[in-house]
Amino acid sequence: SSLPLLALPILARHLAESRAFRPSSVRPPLATALRGGHARHFWPMAGLSFALAAFSGPAANFILVRLVNDLGWTQGPAALMLAIVSTPAVVLGLLVGGRTADIAGRRPTQAVSIVIGITGTLLFYFSESSYALGFGIFLSVLGASSFGPAFASQRAELFPTGVRATATAWLTNAAIVGGLVGFLAGRFVIDAWGVPVTIASLSGVLAVASLLLVWLPETRGTSLTEPVDPLESPGAMPA
Repeated sequence: SSLPLLALPILARHLAESRAFRPSSVRPPLATALRGGHARHFWPMAGLSFALAAFSGPAANFILVRLVNDLGWTQGPAALMLAIVSTPAVVLGLLVGGRTADIAGRRPTQAVSIVIGITGTLLFYFSESSYALGFGIFLSVLGASSFGPAFASQRAELFPTGVRATATAWLTNAAIVGGLVGFLAGRFVIDAWGVPVTIASLSGVLAVASLLLVWLPETRGTSLTEPVDPLESPGAMPA
């Protein structure tokens, strides 16, 4: 993992600054993305990030637990099936999700991806057939992978350059907290409810959170190089 560090001198010399970045004499506060005009976009996206991580973290990590502990598979075949099924699902999900987000829009792509991911996860956790288990993993990974490009694009398009990276950092932290909450919830109820019911409950949280997409505008076709906020103009004062 340290090998990419060798490329830093090359990147520092040849990687150009984004055309969307405009230096400004104004330094927006750390919490700018969380309040004011940005808040109407930030908090729905934070809710989505939180709920998605709370669901997908435990759902992904309990796959081997279910195969080995609940269904009696050995570690080798379980890991092999996970690798064989999930790898093409990731590749296909990224390509299809990104392409669909550019053609049909960010919001519908995210909504369909959530439905596919939840459907596949429930199929896996409530099935015992090898074919159903494999297909469930495929759909689950496909949904998660196709959600990513649409969400990342919309995130970039909703926040101006002056706060874009900071908003991304806050949203990433929301996802981290969501993952921790999901695992903590699973820790306290999994013994009483079992893995399938626990994951189904977390999927319900994500299904409800998906309604937050209604409060987010469609951003397909948005230009990142045109100022859309006072912070984009050098010397402008924040609202």
